[in-house]
Amino acid sequence: MKKSIFLILLFSSYIYSVDRDITAKVYGTVFSELYQNRDLVYVYIQDNSYLKYFNKKSIKATFDISKATVALVSSAKELEKVVSQNRDLAIFTTKQRILYKSDNVIGGFYWTKGRRQLIFIEERLNRYHISLPDEYKRYTIERL
Repeated sequence: MKKSIFLILLFSSYIYSVDRDITAKVYGTVFSELYQNRDLVYVYIQDNSYLKYFNKKSIKATFDISKATVALVSSAKELEKVVSQNRDLAIFTTKQRILYKSDNVIGGFYWTKGRRQLIFIEERLNRYHISLPDEYKRYTIERL
């Protein structure tokens, strides 16, 4: 019995880490594509677990919001902090419900009903003068 519980825990932690890796790679690709005209994109994060994923040649994680190109938020509390410190910063979210909480949120990549969802809000992208590459246009909605 103990062995089976251990194996289930081990397997579920492995699946979680694989999902986290895939998710982080998608964020990295999306941010690189959104900001193609920049040599270096600074992603403001508040979650240390993303730190290792955003320390690449063209994408760096930062805890300094004044340095950030884009912010990645996962909660309403994080969103409030970002908006209060920098009202003009584009925000990308990991939670669907955050899309509705601020006009600064340009899109999200999150899980719903066991499936990954990628969404961009065209009206908000235009506000930040961000044009999507053709391969991402199918994930665009006009407005919420």
